[in-house]
Amino acid sequence: ADQHVFEFSPHTDDYLFIGNDGGVYKMWVGGGNHNVTTISDGLMISEVYRLGTSATNPDLMICGMQDCGSYISSSTPWIHRVGGDGMNCEIDYSNPSIMYASSQNGNISRSMDGGNSFHGIAADGVNGIDQSGDWLSAFVLDQFNANIMFAGFKDVWRSTNVNTTNP
Repeated sequence: ADQHVFEFSPHTDDYLFIGNDGGVYKMWVGGGNHNVTTISDGLMISEVYRLGTSATNPDLMICGMQDCGSYISSSTPWIHRVGGDGMNCEIDYSNPSIMYASSQNGNISRSMDGGNSFHGIAADGVNGIDQSGDWLSAFVLDQFNANIMFAGFKDVWRSTNVNTTNP
């Protein structure tokens, strides 16, 4: 995760506080053993790129977070599912068991089992796409047919079987 701040305690130089994309940490530097402990347990500290919600289940969400991947929640704590920089996310409006997550440069993954596992469906060289996308590459399901997806790379790509086993 990106490191954003390093500050010594104003009361003693024995503790260094570290703030990054994953939380806030305290490190004891007063001796040979540099113990690092988190002081932000229970806090979801992250920068959200995109949030996808279910059209049929108001509690079901998938969220892409900078440097922290993509997370899913359904009336439960957020669960990490996809690595990298979490980017665009979407839940199929006709079937909430089908979800999409992406990471940097247009790496799009799909889950057919409610977010338990994800497999790449679009990236440089995957499924005939011979282009890399921008850092935050756009994709969207067609509003009238959830089996059609548009993805923006150098060109705009269209899949007509995105929610089937082999797009």
